[in-house]
Amino acid sequence: MKVHAGWTLDTLEYVTFYYSNGKFQQHGLQNGGNSPFIYEFDLDPDESINNITIYIGTRSIVNPYEPNGSLLVVGLRFYTDKGQTTDLLGSSNGTKSDEFVSGFTLAYIRGRALAYIDAMQFIWYNQFSRTNTAVLPTY
Repeated sequence: MKVHAGWTLDTLEYVTFYYSNGKFQQHGLQNGGNSPFIYEFDLDPDESINNITIYIGTRSIVNPYEPNGSLLVVGLRFYTDKGQTTDLLGSSNGTKSDEFVSGFTLAYIRGRALAYIDAMQFIWYNQFSRTNTAVLPTY
């Protein structure tokens, strides 16, 4: 139902997804509300996300396991089935890829993060409408 994010000039710090069942999930750390850029996007009750652009890049953060830089999700952009597009959440300074499954909408997002977002997995589902369901003939 809603996406809330905060970032610096070059890195997405956190993104929080609010779902229609009243639950929410935050990925990354909300730096005490000190992110210089903050964005919130509300979806209509009958609107769904059907495409995501994701940017992945290496950033020099404190990480003893990756002294030459950590691979992070640095930017996201969401597209809806009603033609709306969010602002770029974070940075486009990274490798770009589009995530979508034709005919499917976003169900939820799983991720891994300590201070920044290391990984995200988008879970898609197919919403069948009454016009798309099979009707079995009766004899």
